[in-house]
Amino acid sequence: MQLSATYGELFFELMHHLMVLGEAKSDIKIADDLYIKANNDVQRILSAMTQHNETGKSDQQAFDALQRSFAFSQEQASTFAASRSAGWNSFNKGNIAFMRHLFSRVREIAPQQMKLMVEIRRDLSLIGDLSEVEEEMQRQLDRMTERLNHFLQSMESKIA
Repeated sequence: MQLSATYGELFFELMHHLMVLGEAKSDIKIADDLYIKANNDVQRILSAMTQHNETGKSDQQAFDALQRSFAFSQEQASTFAASRSAGWNSFNKGNIAFMRHLFSRVREIAPQQMKLMVEIRRDLSLIGDLSEVEEEMQRQLDRMTERLNHFLQSMESKIA
């Protein structure tokens, strides 16, 4: 009964992390949509500038207006690209925090889970040394911890 309650508590703890990740993804989507729109404007203005140049007309006012529009749209695209990048950075940091929290709690819960597994095996009269089963489960948990730490260090080095 206690193990079920512990997993239920963990679920609600993780909801906070998932909300942070959802907010970051929403920010990324908004910035990406705005970036695409601004970049499309840059492309449209470049086409208009090319067309203006190829006509051979000398309309400096029109060309200056196109240059101002180009500079504005390019600045907007850069701003939204930076916002999108910041969103991904936030998402990646939140993802690391989520994984660290989840695995630290799994490590806390693991001894209870192992005891439950041993008792289930005992109740089912499964053959084998139950202490060996428990030791093997601990070795597996230790290997997972090592691999997770290596993975998270690699992720952290990429976003630092």
